[in-house]
Amino acid sequence: MNLSAAGVPLDRTAIIIQSHVIAMYLPSLASGYIMDRLGVARVLLVGVAGMTASIVVGVYAARPQAFWAALVLLGLGWNMLFLGGTVLLARRAAGAERFRLQAINDFGVFGAQALASLSAGTALVLVGWDALNFAALPLLAWVAITVLVRRTALSGTARRPAPA
Repeated sequence: MNLSAAGVPLDRTAIIIQSHVIAMYLPSLASGYIMDRLGVARVLLVGVAGMTASIVVGVYAARPQAFWAALVLLGLGWNMLFLGGTVLLARRAAGAERFRLQAINDFGVFGAQALASLSAGTALVLVGWDALNFAALPLLAWVAITVLVRRTALSGTARRPAPA
């Protein structure tokens, strides 16, 4: 189901989409604090939890408030996964290679995001709302399992070294 099919007026739809975009980027203002407090593994798991909650809310509740909650949870989950992944990438690369690798990663992430945004309407028509939501579950499970299995290795990258 989509917002117009649910009878949500355009002005309310705009607020829902704006809230989603804010949820995607606003937590980044506190990303250093979040990472220091939670560590990489927990940030990634919070991201998986947020996106999984988004799927549950999005599939099982078809009211405008549920769409808002699902998209905010999706934005927060995306932010945590992006933050954790970016930190892992930056801490694993060395020297000048780090910046080139970061640029390639950002291009890939935002290119995929643009492609997903442009194809979302077509995908929605072809497979439906529920199938689109459920299609993400295997990927989220894979990320969660990988983080849990590699948690010890990730904990070494969780905190920045203390200044001398």
